[in-house]
Amino acid sequence: MKDVEIEEVEGIILENLLAFITGTDAVPPLGFHSKISIRFYDQESNTCRLPWASTCALQLFLPRGLKETGSFNNLLLQAMQECQGFVSAELLLLGAK
Repeated sequence: MKDVEIEEVEGIILENLLAFITGTDAVPPLGFHSKISIRFYDQESNTCRLPWASTCALQLFLPRGLKETGSFNNLLLQAMQECQGFVSAELLLLGAK
């Protein structure tokens, strides 16, 4: 995640990650109702579940146990591009260029 903050992850920018987690690409003037939390899950055997978020609860769910950073980055980018929630598809595509 720190790599995203300093823009080292190709295709993922902080605003898009924020939108994926919260449904908005900017912090509201009065802030969010709670802190963003990160939860981890184990991949079931022979499956590859994408990261997901609960925009209402401000929770990001990430896989644990991936052997390569590139695998994690690719899964997160794919999840962000394929999400169908409150986030505008146009906003997510801007980060994929």
